[in-house]
Amino acid sequence: MVLHGQKLVCVISGASRGIGRAIALEVGKRAGAGSTLLLLARNSARLDLVQHEITKQRAGEVTVQTSICDIGTATAAEFTQLLNDVKTKAGQVDAAYLIQNAATLGPGDQRASQLTDTALISNYMQLNFNSFVLLNSLFLQTFPSGHRCVVNISSGAAYRNLECFHLYAAAKAARDAFYRCVAAEEKGVRVLNYNPGPTITDMQHEIGDHAWSEELKQWSKKGTSGDGDFLKPEQAVEVLFTLLEEDKYESGTFFNAGGKELSIELK
Repeated sequence: MVLHGQKLVCVISGASRGIGRAIALEVGKRAGAGSTLLLLARNSARLDLVQHEITKQRAGEVTVQTSICDIGTATAAEFTQLLNDVKTKAGQVDAAYLIQNAATLGPGDQRASQLTDTALISNYMQLNFNSFVLLNSLFLQTFPSGHRCVVNISSGAAYRNLECFHLYAAAKAARDAFYRCVAAEEKGVRVLNYNPGPTITDMQHEIGDHAWSEELKQWSKKGTSGDGDFLKPEQAVEVLFTLLEEDKYESGTFFNAGGKELSIELK
């Protein structure tokens, strides 16, 4: 499903900063005339900046709608209203994309064996997994036919033994598994789990500041430093859009920023 130049609808969660922001800007560049973007995030000021940057470059060509939306508390009715609004305003399109980027790190200052607050755990999974399932289902119901593509911004943490990433890794693994099921059930939908790899984002700085593991803190700080080897969000997103444009991946596959599929051995 070639994205470049198509008239499309694209819904992006967590679009105000980091990887989500980079995705929104890249879609804004590539989308064809008449396209509509719906950007979801909690930070109004940052979201307005992303909207302004896209419309400055594509004024009169691409419509950018924004919603100050707490993914973790949004109801099915609220999601449905947002999706119906964007569908109505967009009219007939060539393709519909959903890119689910919104995620939080969780209590990385605690060990897995210290997690006894059931409310904290439930709220975390509501934001990072339950809402992911809900938004996906309502998106596919709103756009029941035509060219459709859903993307999960995943993480290698879901498949590795790493300190501090307990809830984060669990939610990412659950999202990957869910999308593999969607790929198996919905043959007409293109499904991708994409791992951007270690990237210089606010979340990475959060790890460097608050993780209980000193080793992990130092890894994060080194990678995000001036001579570190972590990717910039724009670099990680470039690989994602190469995958989407070439459209050769097996639906439901997990790919990393090196453009490689996850091996059976989970290396």
